[in-house]
Order: sequence, then C-alpha cells, then structure tokens
Amino acid sequence: MGVIAVSVKKIAVLLTSAVLSAAGFTFSANAEKEQTPEIYLQCGYAQENSETVVSLMSDSALSVSAFSVEIVFDPSVLTFEDAVAGEALTSGTFYSNGEYSEDCVRLVWSDSKNADVMGELAKLKFSVKNATSGEKTGLYIGYTEMGNEKLQEVAFEKSDAEMEIKQDYVWGDANCDGYTTASDVVMINKYNLSQKDYPLSDNGFINADVDFNEIINLSDSMEITSYVLGISDKEGQAG
Repeated sequence: MGVIAVSVKKIAVLLTSAVLSAAGFTFSANAEKEQTPEIYLQCGYAQENSETVVSLMSDSALSVSAFSVEIVFDPSVLTFEDAVAGEALTSGTFYSNGEYSEDCVRLVWSDSKNADVMGELAKLKFSVKNATSGEKTGLYIGYTEMGNEKLQEVAFEKSDAEMEIKQDYVWGDANCDGYTTASDVVMINKYNLSQKDYPLSDNGFINADVDFNEIINLSDSMEITSYVLGISDKEGQAG
C-alpha cells in the first residue's frame, strides 16, 4: 500500500510539471535567456545647409572592452564632419576614421577591461548639403564587431535610421520664431503641464522633439535648456 501511495505521488508530480510546462511556466534551470542588446542610430530631422548630429545608441548594457562600428550614409545628402565618444563611454580610447570611404565612417573604441555601456556610445556630426529639402536619407550600421576582455565576441542586434531634410526645421524652436531660446523651454514646459491649454503646432512639435522619440517631455526641455545656457551645442553636442 505504501509503494502504491509513493507511485501515485510521483505520477501526480510529473503530471503537475507537464501541465505547468504546457502553460508556459518553467523552472529556473530553463529560465528565459536575457534579451540581446540592440545598437541603433538616433536621428530624425535636419535642415539643409546646416549641421546635424546622429547618435549611436545601445538600448541595454553591453559588457565590452572594444568595438568597431561602421556607419554608412548617402554622400549626396550628407558629409561626415566629426565624431566624439558618447556619454556612455567614460574611459578608454575613442577615434573615428571618415577618410577611407566616401559613404562610410568607422568608429573604434577600446579599453583595458570590460565596461558595461548603455545609452549613447558616440555622436557623429554631419553637414547637410544644399538643395536636399524634402529628401529622406537612410543611415545604416554596417560591419560591426564587439568584444570583451577575454577576446570573445559579444552578441548584439542592430537597426538603422532615416533622416528627413526639412526647409523649416529649427532644432529646439518650439514656438517657430526661427530661434532656439529660453522662450522655447517655457513653451515646452507649459505644453507638458497641459497639452490642451498650451498646444504646439506640427512644426513646433517636430522642432521640440530634440531626442527624436516622438514624445515631448522633460528630457527635451533639459537638453534645450543646456543649449540655451551654453552648456552644450545644438543637438546635445558637447561644447
């Protein structure tokens, strides 16, 4: 009788486990794998005959000691000017090479040990050519390698971006008066308090969305404030 009871208990445990598995429940030994970090390009709008900044971003932490990233662009619309390390890279050595190809720039960073980097990896400055208003131009992440201090490759995913050239685009100009000033910060703050009472025009919304995420919030207000106070240049480029 005792043997039968034990057998029944074992069968019950096995059945319960099967039911939980079928319902999508797993035990820690079979826990879901961590999401692979994605690197992507952050940009949105630019004005012809002006400079614009494109950011190389990571959506989650990359544990790396070095990377090499190629950014591909259309040289009939954009000209590469310069690149600097992003805020996520607080140590190590960064440099860029935009001379080996007309339509591509290579970004290289290395450090002596692993660093968990997330957010902005690099800022790239481009000048927008004449007679390009109305065009949409793609920017692509080309051949890329990332590795750790053990000389192992680090897995990642990547996505590209599109930039639209607009004649009436002025970075940060929420009130569309042609300038980026403290008045724009005030207008954005009012908009965030009440979109109904203090709406933005379509162009004002585009101008105010300085991080190109289609949302106007405190982040946009703070970035424009930094520019107005002289802490940073337009589009967040360090002065």
